[in-house]
Amino acid sequence: MEIGRSLPQSQKLSATTQGNSAPEFTYNLPVSLYFRTTTPIQVDELITSLQSLDKLTARMPKMLGKLSKVKVLRTELLVNEIQAGSIWEDFFVAVVFKDETEMIKFGNYINELAKEHPVETIGSVLVGSLIVFGIYKAIAWAKGDTSKDSYNVEIKDNTIIQIGSDVVNKSPEQFIKLIQTAVGAPKSLAKEAVGVIKPAKEENAEIALGGKELDSPSLNSEFIKAAPSSINIDPEQSSEVLYDVTLDVRKINRDADKGWEAVMPPRITRRVKLSFGDDVSHEDIDGKFEFRADVEVFYKPQGKDKIPTPCEIHLIGLVQD
Repeated sequence: MEIGRSLPQSQKLSATTQGNSAPEFTYNLPVSLYFRTTTPIQVDELITSLQSLDKLTARMPKMLGKLSKVKVLRTELLVNEIQAGSIWEDFFVAVVFKDETEMIKFGNYINELAKEHPVETIGSVLVGSLIVFGIYKAIAWAKGDTSKDSYNVEIKDNTIIQIGSDVVNKSPEQFIKLIQTAVGAPKSLAKEAVGVIKPAKEENAEIALGGKELDSPSLNSEFIKAAPSSINIDPEQSSEVLYDVTLDVRKINRDADKGWEAVMPPRITRRVKLSFGDDVSHEDIDGKFEFRADVEVFYKPQGKDKIPTPCEIHLIGLVQD
C-alpha cells in the first residue's frame, strides 16, 4: 500500500518563490525508516509516528547548520513513499536556505560525507541519532532524572550515535554535545522520539535506518523496549522551534534561572515565562535586555475558542554573528 509520494530521488536541489516573497533554495536530504514487524501496524500508531517524526525533524536546522557551517532557515519532512507490511517509510528532509550559495555549500558538505557513506545513510543516521538522544532522555525523565547530562555516557556508547559521529567526522562526545545544544527542550524532544518508535514498541521489532538490509544501522528491540510508552506533558500544550528571533527581557533574576520573563515582538507582545535550555543559563544573558536567540515557544489553548496562546519561551541558545 503506497500512502504518499512527492519528490523524485533525482531532485536534490531546487528554488521556489511564493508570491512576491524572496526565493528559497532547498536541498532534499533522503531519509528512510524500516519497521521490521511481524504483525500489521495500527493506523493510529502510524499516524502518531509520522506526526512525531515531523516535529522531530523540524528541530534539525541548527544541528545541520553547525555541522555544515551554513545558515539553515528551516527543515521540513516530505513523504516520498510509505509501504505497508513491515512499514517502509521513504522521506526527504527538505533543508531550506535563503540563498543559493548557502544551499550549494551544504550540498558540497553532504557530497564530501558521501565519499565515505551512502547519502541515504547520512540523512537516516542523523535523524536516528536524534531519536536515540530523545529516547535516552525519555528514560531519564521516566526515572525522575532531569539533569542536563543524564544518560550522556550511555548515549555516547549507543551504536547509532557511534555511526553518526563517524559519518560527520566527530567524536561521540562532540556529536552528543552538538545535538544537546541544537535541538531544544529535551522533554518535548523525548516525547517526539517515543512517538516515532511507537509502531515497534509492542513487538519484538527493530527500526532500520537507511535501508531494508539486515546489516543496516538499526534501533534494536531491546533498546525500543527500554523506552517508556509515553512522556507526561500537558496534552493540550503544543510547541514550535524558532531560529534567530529577537527577545526582549522584561523580568530578570540575577541569582537563578527561574523568575525570568520576556516578549518576542511581533509574535509575542505579552510577557511570558523565559526558561533556559541545556547549554545556556541566566549568566549568559546578564546585562542583555535584548538579544537574538534560538527558542522553543510553548502554547496553551485559551478562551472558549481554545486559541493557542504563548505561555513560555524556552531558550535553546544565543545567536552569535
